[in-house]
Amino acid sequence: MTVLMKNLFEAYRLLGIPADSSLTEVTKAYRTLAKKYHPDSNPENDSYSQEMMMKINEAYKTIRENQGNVRYKTDFIKMCTAHKIHDQILKAWMEQYEIEREKEKAKQKKESEALQKFWEKVIIARKHEIEDKKTYDVITEYAHQLISYFYEKNYHNILIIKRPYIEKDFDEYINRFKNYMKRIRTLGKSNRSKRYRKKSVYIYEFLKSFILDAVKSYPIGIERRASAVDIFHDAACNLHKFIGHYFSTLNIKMEEDKIRLKKTLYLYENFLKSYPDSPLTQYAKKKIEVLEKFYLAFLKEI
Repeated sequence: MTVLMKNLFEAYRLLGIPADSSLTEVTKAYRTLAKKYHPDSNPENDSYSQEMMMKINEAYKTIRENQGNVRYKTDFIKMCTAHKIHDQILKAWMEQYEIEREKEKAKQKKESEALQKFWEKVIIARKHEIEDKKTYDVITEYAHQLISYFYEKNYHNILIIKRPYIEKDFDEYINRFKNYMKRIRTLGKSNRSKRYRKKSVYIYEFLKSFILDAVKSYPIGIERRASAVDIFHDAACNLHKFIGHYFSTLNIKMEEDKIRLKKTLYLYENFLKSYPDSPLTQYAKKKIEVLEKFYLAFLKEI
């Protein structure tokens, strides 16, 4: 762009008129601005008015001097047209940029809100876990009381609970067991965290399975093979030894208990494998069910 072209461009821009305006339109625009910026019209800002009048006069003079120059005027209009097209492209690009920018801002806001909601849920869930841990501790305490008392009184020995003076105590224990079960179920349902709600259900299911197995005696006499009776008896003794140990000790060692559990399961599985046709298989399966529910309730990490 030559100096003349640049001066013409600035002159038309200052007067606020298109490049193809007639001399009449140029004069009209000049007079309007001259009236607006004349020092007499702006006594409070005299220096600024004088500066603007100088620029307006210079612009009007530049246009008048070159108004009759056809070559310059043609080239200048082409340049202005190209410049206008460039401005339109730039404007369109800027508008698209603003649209995309607003979309990105909306996306970031949505993501930020989603993240905030996520952490709010995490905080609430954590709060529920802390509250539910107290309830869960009560439930486990009930379970420990019930099972430890069961072994303390040797109720796992069928011969003992059949004694007349023990039978009444055992019935009272069963009633207390059932009442504790109701409390455990109610407390478990009150848990709002998924983790402790699940664990509470597992404890309830274990206790239910345990007591059903405890009150049912298995008739050893139905199995005529001494070897089968011995293996079954060893497995049953190991089961009670394992569970009794777990609920009577304060220093629970998870890995050691898992090894004891594995050994007990192995004894029952060995019995089922060795004597699949034994009448005692249904009782063995029930005891395996007790062990599996015990594992879910106390040894499995959730």
